[in-house]
Amino acid sequence: MKIKTRASELNPKIMIAPLSGKLGVREAEDLGATLSDVLSKSATGVVLDMSQVRFVGSGGLRAFMLAYREAANAGKKMAMIRVQPAVYKIFKLTTFDALFRIFEDEAAAVKAIGETGTKS
Repeated sequence: MKIKTRASELNPKIMIAPLSGKLGVREAEDLGATLSDVLSKSATGVVLDMSQVRFVGSGGLRAFMLAYREAANAGKKMAMIRVQPAVYKIFKLTTFDALFRIFEDEAAAVKAIGETGTKS
């Protein structure tokens, strides 16, 4: 999975990673490697732009869980923005919405990640 990440203009210590397509079992290994790479490039945390993600299956959920743990172990934070209704429903059913902070836009997510003591 090739994605074009960028540092946030609001806080260059936070990386923005736009994801797209279907994130299922077939995509899980690439997704995990991509998330790990993005986390390594960030000093503070990562905002995952989910606006182009159509579906998240068990493999995608596992990759997100492993990335969350990796971020927590490194003292970094993660958030998601622009989660589509169908994907949000999956997160709600699996309680991933309690694990990842979900925001409408980049500014809100970057602000939350940049604050100390904020949940990942």
